[in-house]
Amino acid sequence: MSVDYYEIKEASIPITRITISIESIILGQSANIRVQLFNDYTFIVHKYLTMSGSDYQNWGNNDIPYVINFVCTALGFTLA
Repeated sequence: MSVDYYEIKEASIPITRITISIESIILGQSANIRVQLFNDYTFIVHKYLTMSGSDYQNWGNNDIPYVINFVCTALGFTLA
């Protein structure tokens, strides 16, 4: 999987890998998600996102593609 470029300090760095971890869940309300961005195997930056409201309610059981799409949309990436 690869994603588009991520702007860091006015430089475009191609992001070639991401890792997504669900850090915590408040049942029926929200999920805290940790995202790590890499260029090949070089760590670039991590971000924390909160999935809540309709985004959380629409998340089905074990729906990994939904979480990946949520993360990419939140960070402004498109999958290549």
